[in-house]
Amino acid sequence: DDYLIKPFDAEELKVRVRNLIQQRQVLREKFRKEYFSVKPGEEQKPYDDRLMQKLIAVFEQHINDSEFNVEQLADELSLSRTQLFRKVHALTGNSPKDLMRNMRLRTAARLFSSGHDQVTQVMLQVGFNSSSWFARSFRELYGVTPTEYIKNNAHV
Repeated sequence: DDYLIKPFDAEELKVRVRNLIQQRQVLREKFRKEYFSVKPGEEQKPYDDRLMQKLIAVFEQHINDSEFNVEQLADELSLSRTQLFRKVHALTGNSPKDLMRNMRLRTAARLFSSGHDQVTQVMLQVGFNSSSWFARSFRELYGVTPTEYIKNNAHV
């Protein structure tokens, strides 16, 4: 991510490394907070932003496909599985598998918040096949079961 001309000053190297680490932390927090939102009309993105936008777009195309996995995601992004893991983990702090699961669960929560109250229908719509796995994963992320979430966010 950076280039130093030899001979280089050790202090300059430390400063540049520190800045690179801070930039990665800022990016990681940005992606965590904004739930990887893609804002239309933005151009001239750094590589990491473009990668995450493409990852989100590919994933959204396959969100209801329960068979869609990390290998297929890596293929569509033209990355090896290892490269995908490293890049996603560096940007988000999650593995690609966890990222995909959390994106599915957040989509489910948005559907519940927008008035969908059929847990099974939403579960299948976001690519889960097992209701017990869906409920357990949802509870881990949100602290409540899907049914409790629907009750708490019911429109009056």
